[in-house]
Amino acid sequence: MNKLIKHMKMLSGLRGRPLFLACSGGVDSMVLLDLSLKVGLKPHVVHVNYGLRGEESDADALFVEHYCEKYNLPFTIRSLEIGDTDNIQLRARQLRYELLQELLKDKERALVLLAHHADDQVETFFMNVTRNSGVMGLSGMLEQHEQFVRPLLSFKKEEIISYAEENEIAWREDKSNEESKYVRNSWRNEYIPFIEKHIPEIKDEVLLLVSKFQELQMELESNTEAIFEKILRNNFINEHDLKALSELEQVELFRQLGQHPGMLEELKKLSQKGKKVKLKHSIYGYQYIIREENGYSLLRDELQPIPTIEIADVDTLPDSFDLDVIYLDRNKIKGELKLRYWREGDRISPVGLNGSKLVSDILTDRHVSNKDRSNQLVLCDDEHIHWVVGHKIGRKALATNQTSEKLKITIDRKSQ
Repeated sequence: MNKLIKHMKMLSGLRGRPLFLACSGGVDSMVLLDLSLKVGLKPHVVHVNYGLRGEESDADALFVEHYCEKYNLPFTIRSLEIGDTDNIQLRARQLRYELLQELLKDKERALVLLAHHADDQVETFFMNVTRNSGVMGLSGMLEQHEQFVRPLLSFKKEEIISYAEENEIAWREDKSNEESKYVRNSWRNEYIPFIEKHIPEIKDEVLLLVSKFQELQMELESNTEAIFEKILRNNFINEHDLKALSELEQVELFRQLGQHPGMLEELKKLSQKGKKVKLKHSIYGYQYIIREENGYSLLRDELQPIPTIEIADVDTLPDSFDLDVIYLDRNKIKGELKLRYWREGDRISPVGLNGSKLVSDILTDRHVSNKDRSNQLVLCDDEHIHWVVGHKIGRKALATNQTSEKLKITIDRKSQ
């Protein structure tokens, strides 16, 4: 089993960095802990007690605590309640990673060592095949991803157990792993052994497939990187950019946006400008995708703060006007002037037009994108809209040279 030690020695570059090691007390994490010590690493050990097996769970925690005390290792043992959930394993994983992220916070260059191995990789592959999770799912776990390192990922379970037995490493057995009530346990205990019985080399073939999918995943991420960053900058998906990508690249792009591949089919249904679809998930806070003339706007349910207005008495009107300032007749204003966001059904009686016009039609005529519409401001009093800011001025209270009390209204953008 010198192969395991030699492999770990490749991680000698981790010395001097803050290291955490997630340890259940099982054979995988205890071997990882032993190997870490052998190559001169001294990680901070983290154990989570979910209390799912009563006294057995408490005994696991005590076992890890005694080991850390014996080898003078820093450790954190946290008792966490799973709560009411249909997926205990998923919730346990979420709680575990939340704790690890909490410990990593403000620790510069810190890493977490995880004891996933090749058999875990095979199980993950098959589970993701059944979930139709795309290239990212089929590429499985990486040996290092962000702050998480999996040093044992290329070793099979039988190799890890052999090392533990040869080196007389003690570990705790979690008997719930023998039960098939969890999906992963069903793959581990029933499905994969059945396949392996008929195809003995299946694990090696799957691991080879995973390595190829990882290469493809890296290529997809590289090919979509520039467009993804452009989308985050502009909150906009350019249709030309999207069509320039292959179907797999499009799926990867939407995965990075936190969207299921089915969202691509949803976009095809948005044939008319202004149509929108609500997003199911997004790590960037986007709530909707809205069809635009040459692409798709990504919208958050966030409105910019409304700026203040500056009102000044003036004696004369300028020789020329623009759409960023408005001059009104004080005596024709009904009630209080206020600035607000436009609403569906708002109308204005614009200068140069008999009758009134919907603000929505004005924004359409001015080619205002749906992305910008949500933050469109109007100036109104108690009865009328006098200004679609930046686009149209109303005539109901517009000042003229004959107006006795002229008001100049400007918007203080610095107050936003």
